[in-house]
Amino acid sequence: MIDSYKQLIVWQKSVKLVELIYKLTERLPKNEEYCLSSQMRRAAVSIPSNIAEGYKRKGLGEYLNFLSIADASTAELETQIIITKKLYPGLDFKDAELLLEEVQKMLITLIKKLGFKKILNPKPLTLNPNNDGQAVVISVLIIGFLLSVALTLSLLFIPKIRASSEISKSSAALYAAESGLEWCLYVNRKSPPQPTPSPPIMANNATFLNGKVNPPVPLTSADCLIPPLKILGTYQGISRAFEISF
Repeated sequence: MIDSYKQLIVWQKSVKLVELIYKLTERLPKNEEYCLSSQMRRAAVSIPSNIAEGYKRKGLGEYLNFLSIADASTAELETQIIITKKLYPGLDFKDAELLLEEVQKMLITLIKKLGFKKILNPKPLTLNPNNDGQAVVISVLIIGFLLSVALTLSLLFIPKIRASSEISKSSAALYAAESGLEWCLYVNRKSPPQPTPSPPIMANNATFLNGKVNPPVPLTSADCLIPPLKILGTYQGISRAFEISF
C-alpha cells in the first residue's frame, strides 16, 4: 500500500533524472544559461512535480491529467536533449537518456492502469472520500439545476414552436378558402348550362366547403351559384372563411 507519492518508483527515478540534467547543463556554455540550460531544467523538474501534485489531488481524473502533463514534459526534455547533442556533441547524455526512457515507460504504464480503473469505476472521487452524504447532496443539486434549466428552456421555446405550427396551419386553411372563393367566382362568370371545371386539388390536403362542415362536403358548381357564399377552408382542425354576396 502506497501512502505517499515519495514511495512511487517513477517519482524517485524522475528526481534522479533532475539531478543528472542539472549536472549536465552545468557543462553547457555560459550563453546557454537562459536558453537550453534553463529550458531543460524546467522540463526535468516538471516531471516529478506533476507526479506529486497529481497524487495529492484525490480525484482520479485530476491525477491522470497531471500524469499526462508529466509525460508531456518527458517528451519536451527528450527533444531538448536531442538538440543539445547536435549542438554540443562533446557532452555525454547516455545515462540521462536511459533514465528518461525508463521514466517515460513507467508513466505510460501508470496512466494506462489508472485509465482502466477509471473506466471500471467512473464515479468521481470527492475531496473527502469517506463522506458519501456530501457526494449525494452535490449530485442532487446538480441534477436539480439541470432539470430547472431544461424546464425553463421548454417554457420559453415550446410556445414559440406551437405558435409557429398554428400559423402554418392557419395559412393553409386560408389558402384553401381563398382558392374556393376564386373558383366560385369563376363559376359565376360562366353562363349556365356551359360546363364548368372541376374543383382544383388543394395543396397539403386542405379542402374548401360552402358552409357545410358536419360532415365536410366538397364544394360543387351548384353551391357556387347560390348566394350568399360562405367559403370555408380547413386544414388539420384550423378553419378560415370568406363570405360574399352578389
